[in-house]
Amino acid sequence: MNETEYASLVGTQPALVDAMKGLTREQIAFLRAIVALNINDWSPYNAVCKHAEDLYPGEVRYNWKEVVSTVLKPLTDAGLIELRKKVKEDKETPEGRGGKAADIKPTGRFEQQIAEPILRALYRSAGFAEIREIRAKSLAQIVETIEKSTDQNKRARALEWLAIRLCQMLDLDFLGWRETDIEIAGGGEVDALLHSTRLIYSRWQLQCKIGAVTATAVAKEVGMNEVVLANVILVVGTKKATRGAETFRRQIISKSSLNIIFLDGPLLEKIIRDNTCLVEILQEQAQDAMRLKPKEIGVKVTPPSGEHGSSGAEGGSGTESKSDTALTQQRFDAAYGTALGKTFCGDSLRIMPALIAEGVRVKLIVTSPPFALVRKKTYGNEDADRYVEWFEKFIPYFKDILDPAGSLVIDIGGSWIKGLPAKSTYHFKLLLNLCDSGFYLAQDFYHYNPARLPTPAEWVTIRRLRVKDAINSVFWLARDPFVDADNRRVLAPYSESMKELLRNGYKAKLRPSGHNISTKFQKDNAGSIPPNLFQFANTASTSHYLRRCREEGIKPHPARFPQALPEFFIKLLTNPGDIILDPFAGSNVTGAAAESLARQWISIELDPSYVAGSRFRFEASKPCEKRSKRKSQSPAIPPLFLQAVQAAEQVDESR
Repeated sequence: MNETEYASLVGTQPALVDAMKGLTREQIAFLRAIVALNINDWSPYNAVCKHAEDLYPGEVRYNWKEVVSTVLKPLTDAGLIELRKKVKEDKETPEGRGGKAADIKPTGRFEQQIAEPILRALYRSAGFAEIREIRAKSLAQIVETIEKSTDQNKRARALEWLAIRLCQMLDLDFLGWRETDIEIAGGGEVDALLHSTRLIYSRWQLQCKIGAVTATAVAKEVGMNEVVLANVILVVGTKKATRGAETFRRQIISKSSLNIIFLDGPLLEKIIRDNTCLVEILQEQAQDAMRLKPKEIGVKVTPPSGEHGSSGAEGGSGTESKSDTALTQQRFDAAYGTALGKTFCGDSLRIMPALIAEGVRVKLIVTSPPFALVRKKTYGNEDADRYVEWFEKFIPYFKDILDPAGSLVIDIGGSWIKGLPAKSTYHFKLLLNLCDSGFYLAQDFYHYNPARLPTPAEWVTIRRLRVKDAINSVFWLARDPFVDADNRRVLAPYSESMKELLRNGYKAKLRPSGHNISTKFQKDNAGSIPPNLFQFANTASTSHYLRRCREEGIKPHPARFPQALPEFFIKLLTNPGDIILDPFAGSNVTGAAAESLARQWISIELDPSYVAGSRFRFEASKPCEKRSKRKSQSPAIPPLFLQAVQAAEQVDESR
């Protein structure tokens, strides 16, 4: 048999076909995922299963209740893997469930019969003979060589290794190296072409380079695309992608059939820590590309034969109803507005995409989302176990609607583990997820409310095991660590002692702490730099908002944050005329703060009754006795808006 011809026809080597004879699709995918992840030591089997499902969507789906018996044990019996059980904490559930996941390790037979034939074909197609040497290098070692080696040849070789390892991790076929102008690239970049016939044919244009992913590098790849005819451009850099590159990527994706993917320094570090997250990163950027593609291309929500497939006269004219049009174009009307801002009543997950499609970009998102509390509240909070999963849905839209020089500020309270005198870490998990998604933690703040009640009562006032919990965390995040900010906009008044020091002078000297206090310390800067600890009591029981809610019979929002909090960040991070967004507006404290500081604002709130009450924050001040005493209903939300929201909910339910 001519093995070369056979491999070209069948797509794999005869020996590999023999080795996999009798294996199920799920077992084969499991083995190929081991190869893709370059596993050579004990690893959790569930991570391998997840990677296999991600690599072969639509082809493989594991029954997690039976994966040990249907996948792991047959492969162990075949001598291809070893299985090491972990101690199960829950003795009642079957293996593979309820306890810690078991570990697997490939055997020598696996290496000889599965891994080497697969990788020999891949590495030889890329011109490499030293398969074991490259496989022995971890991603961390390869990237370290790229960044730190002073030998130009070693760095160039490491870039080639990085390209082939990415090809291996994604189980793509190597098509060839693209010619690079050495005098321009200087060994600092490498270009390759990859392709795959999984589900559909796709061709990948890959560039690995030293340093940041820049707009110039992306522009060059887009230009080369006319020659190589790839539909995916993957650009890998060892430093963070520049703002210009991100902007250029969005522009090209929105105006062409291309998908452009960045794996920059922070994402490479994430992949080094966990190889399996590579596919998750690609999926996230694919979803981002889908949102960027134009939608107004004459599509309809009803089939050509009419609504619900009807071919009769009703709905069969090809015309769209008002609700169909509103859903397709995703244009929502404001519940109310002022000269500076608008309030929308509805789900942020539907309204933010519509704003993004209209080109809206905001300088600051400042919000206090529903906290994950032990007890359910009327404003619809999620429990701590599901909170991060719930919040993750909003993160892509925050990234899309936020100006590259903008900030995200989240006021979030802690939660207790139900039934225990111990705190949940859900808000820290949320912070880590936000940072993993591309945000930097610019600074953390703490909001101390001296009027907070001594809760939870069980642990504080009854059993006396804990002290009063009176702190909220406030996370300030940004896509760009050098985001527009100026602490001179939020200077606090000098204390009396500081005023006295400025009047009487100060003797420059070295303090016992080691700080050298020079004469510059006496300069009058018109105020002191505030700390990252706020002390705002939230006791405005006689405010105009609450008074008007009582007059009109509207239940006020039970968890309002003090207006001083959003005012601080609006001053610190924006200028007059900038747009502020609050996607969980509640009683619209953020909108009122923005209005008072001459900023434009957009507020989104799901509950119509809270929207109704929030109007009162923008009323002209008038004596209470002159106002009408009749009960107010929910705000007059335009019917078209409600139809669009209802239609969107019906579509979601049908999915």
